Amino acid sequence: RTFMTACVVTSLCEFLGVLNILDLYLNFSLVTERFELWRLVTTFTYMGDLGLSFVLKMYFAIRYSKLLEEGHYRGRTADFVMMWIFGAFSLLGLNAVCHVYKFSSWKPPVFLGPALVNAILYIWARRSPYIRMDFMGLFRFPAPCLPWVILGLELVLENGSIAFDVLGILVGHLFYFLTDTYPRTSGRHLLPTPGFLKAMFDQHDHPAPAAQAEQPQQPQQNHVPNANPPADQPQQQAPVM
Repeated sequence: RTFMTACVVTSLCEFLGVLNILDLYLNFSLVTERFELWRLVTTFTYMGDLGLSFVLKMYFAIRYSKLLEEGHYRGRTADFVMMWIFGAFSLLGLNAVCHVYKFSSWKPPVFLGPALVNAILYIWARRSPYIRMDFMGLFRFPAPCLPWVILGLELVLENGSIAFDVLGILVGHLFYFLTDTYPRTSGRHLLPTPGFLKAMFDQHDHPAPAAQAEQPQQPQQNHVPNANPPADQPQQQAPVM
């Protein structure tokens, strides 16, 4: 909710002329030479001009982050926050590499908010392999295909600019591999959540010790999803919009 509020406020202030877009975009030269550190934050909170594209991006951010928070990360707020932090720092790292080495004539995006949203969407899609998506009643497809459908939609809306979507898919896939695929196949976790995040957030997700003593002990569950579900598990359906 904090991220969504910041996105709406930043875009609205830019629309009203309170903020200048030239003071918001990511520029590593200005960050390192003039110490304009706020650009490392505003590059994520500015989602573009107010319009259909902005509405779609905010809708996807709210819907799929909420599904992750209330589903896979229920009771594990620290892990949920870690997902956002990993996505943001990974996008900044990729952008910095592209800025330093200047690959061909391709310029990395200067606003990374849409890419971060697409990374979150990708993570949800990969963790929901048994859900069938309904795109406005036109066609249905498995949830893991959702990022690619959105990529095609952005290709039409943004006149061929898909850099946000590609970066988001790369970061989302990296996070999914480190937290789901690799631990499931090797039994080792390469991306544990730092203790200070658990101390900050997870203590609010569990009842007090006295209340815990009154409740029967529940068996712990492994949060790494099972790649092979029961054969009789029904497929769920959900609308894209």
